[in-house]
Amino acid sequence: MELFLNGCRADAGARPTGQDRMICILKAGEEDESLPGVQDLLAIRRREGAATRFESHDGFDYFSVVAADPAAPDAEPLRAEIWLGAAGLLLVHQGLPAARRLVEELEKTGEEVLPAKALFLFFAQLTRPDAAALEDIEEEISALEEALADQIPEGISGQIGQMRRRLLVLKRYYEGLFDALEDMEENANGLLDKKILRLLHLQTNRTDRLRIAVMNLRDYVTQVREAYQNQVDLSLNDTMKLFTVITAVFLPLGLITGWYGMNLAMPEFGWKYSYPVVIVLSVAVVVACLWVFKRKKWF
Repeated sequence: MELFLNGCRADAGARPTGQDRMICILKAGEEDESLPGVQDLLAIRRREGAATRFESHDGFDYFSVVAADPAAPDAEPLRAEIWLGAAGLLLVHQGLPAARRLVEELEKTGEEVLPAKALFLFFAQLTRPDAAALEDIEEEISALEEALADQIPEGISGQIGQMRRRLLVLKRYYEGLFDALEDMEENANGLLDKKILRLLHLQTNRTDRLRIAVMNLRDYVTQVREAYQNQVDLSLNDTMKLFTVITAVFLPLGLITGWYGMNLAMPEFGWKYSYPVVIVLSVAVVVACLWVFKRKKWF
């Protein structure tokens, strides 16, 4: 547990009094019900599921975040819960890196940080590395697009599907975070002063830009998927063209075979050169067809 009282790190075992302004950061499972806000937080957790949302209750605000990491697509989203009341700020998290960075920020600052300011710092740390991570995702999509320029790489369909699912998770995360921050700006309990509200508004705008960036990346992936489908169609067209050429070459041979397969006494049957002439004729037909197809660039 990381406990700060009136801007200073508290000693081990210390607890806030009625006059202290508390900032408490602890991991899920370590909740001490003697701390302000813990009972409220546990009651809401038992009643509601894990989702990104904001709730304004009588005397305190509650914020739940299920944070997806753009840089770690296979990692499970981590949850953080925030209680903000007159006694201070309580943050309970599941090993969220933003919480660790917030502690570092509080330790290195030379002035007292109010609980509401610590709330803003947490959200700033939560989304700070995301812009760079989204740029990395854009580079991955660009690499997929370049790979499709000449051929269809093996397994690219699965990569495109995985990227779409990854961006869908991020889209839902930023949409939920954006809506929750907008709700927090209503400041129904009056726990945030005008300066903090301005800072939170900047954070809301930043989250909205991240949401729009994810939407643009989803459109980019859709374009890459369409390019992949075009490559598949071209490959299928080449295959069909080959079969068409083969069919066209053997069609006149089939006609000759059918002609001489009739059960009729044709005059040339008695000619000793009829068999070689038919062979030469068949070869000539094949060569002529291939020459015509090559000249027209059908293969």
